[in-house]
Formats: sequence, structure tokens, C-alpha cells
Amino acid sequence: MRLLMLILLTTLLLAPEPLFAKQEGPGYSLRHFTNENGLPQNSVRSFAADRDGFIWLATDMGLARFDGQYFVTFDAGNLRTSTSQIVSFAPDPEGRKDRLYALSADCNHIKISRGTAVVDSNLLEAYSNGQFKPREANCDWFYWVGLPDRHKGQWPISHYLFLIPGSGGSFLHVAQRREN
Repeated sequence: MRLLMLILLTTLLLAPEPLFAKQEGPGYSLRHFTNENGLPQNSVRSFAADRDGFIWLATDMGLARFDGQYFVTFDAGNLRTSTSQIVSFAPDPEGRKDRLYALSADCNHIKISRGTAVVDSNLLEAYSNGQFKPREANCDWFYWVGLPDRHKGQWPISHYLFLIPGSGGSFLHVAQRREN
């Protein structure tokens, strides 16, 4: 018995890898990016991936496109908006998989498609039946993607502008808080 214990202990000590060691992950690596690596700002409000494989990041200093190596920034200068601050992302309201939208703090809707970003001034006017007022002084809108209105409008909520149906049961919901 003593000999068996000695052989077992020797085998465990001389094994090339510890038998009870923590297994490493499946080859993932972690990289930390900052403004020193090309990110427009160190705080990221939101992020989304597009069909072309880019990662898009919403920051207070612009919309950043990341290809896995480099950042390209779309800001007030090249988007021709009054602010660089990007608030949120939403899928295309028509369900097109080749584009998504970003919302800037000054209520500009930025179409993201094929690796580029441009302001789309016609996006929400087409869905609002004339209720949309572009460039209001105090923009307090956000994209919300979620469930449909199960009450079919029978429960009116005064601060909602409209609910846009998307594909696959999702909806683009744009809301504005209104002062009474």
C-alpha cells in the first residue's frame, strides 16, 4: 500500500502538466483600446456590429468604426452635424440587414451601411405622418427596440411620437419627453 501511494504521488509530481490546473480559454485575447489607439473618446455609450464585420461605437466625440485593427471616426466635421455626440443604435426600420442607424444628440439619424456613415434626414419623416419636427431645440430622443404595442394605441402615452415596426417582431420606438 505504501509503495502504491509513493508511485501515485511520484506520478502526480512528475506529470508534464498539473492534472487539476485551470484550463485556458479557447484562444481568446483581451485588448484594451483608448483614445491613444484611435478611439475618439475613452467612454463608449453603446456599440453594434454590422453585416460587413465592423464594430460601431457610440461616443461623445463621434461614431467610431472598428475593423479589428483600426478606428475610423465619423464626427460633426465629416457628418456635418452640430454635435459629435452619438446616443444609441437601432436596426433599419424596414428590416434591411445591410444597414443600421445611429442617433446623435442633436436628433440626426445616421445611416450606417457598407462601412460608411451618412446623415439620413428622411428616415423618420417618412414614418411620422407629419408629426416629426426636425431639429427641435432640446432633443431628448432615444432608439428603443422591443415589443409591439399590445393595446393597439388604446392607451395613449403623450410623450411617445411613434412606434415603427421592423422585421422579426422588433420595433424602432422613438420617444420624446414633453414639458406640460
